[in-house]
Amino acid sequence: PEDKFFVLIPSQYLPPKEYDLLARFNTKKELSAVIAGKNMQERRKYVGEIADKLIVINGGLGTLDEAVVAMSQGKKVISLKNSGGAATWLESFKKGVVPSVLEDDERVDYTPIIKLSPNLVESASTVEEAINYLWRDLRE
Repeated sequence: PEDKFFVLIPSQYLPPKEYDLLARFNTKKELSAVIAGKNMQERRKYVGEIADKLIVINGGLGTLDEAVVAMSQGKKVISLKNSGGAATWLESFKKGVVPSVLEDDERVDYTPIIKLSPNLVESASTVEEAINYLWRDLRE
């Protein structure tokens, strides 16, 4: 299969040197940096729109925003259990709970979030399990 391992960055940013470490997981041993949007908000929207599926490991409101955009388009999101942040929020959402931290944050309009289906969240206990979810869907 075609190797689709890349990172999306806004035009105003340079990829951190740590991204080079990710290249070791790519069969080509390189990581493509794709310019997506003018700023982080545009990049997050783009990620949610183009991703077939997202794996959420920890993350803040930006990561949650990417997941919500993807879910609003019917795409599944894989949440890594016990990794914190947005992943923990998605775990709660899957159980039908909107954490009060979001309800109290004026930066988040959580109303459209609670209209999404909790069935779009898959839970993974390990990174390997999350990757297996991805491979399973690629084979189908």
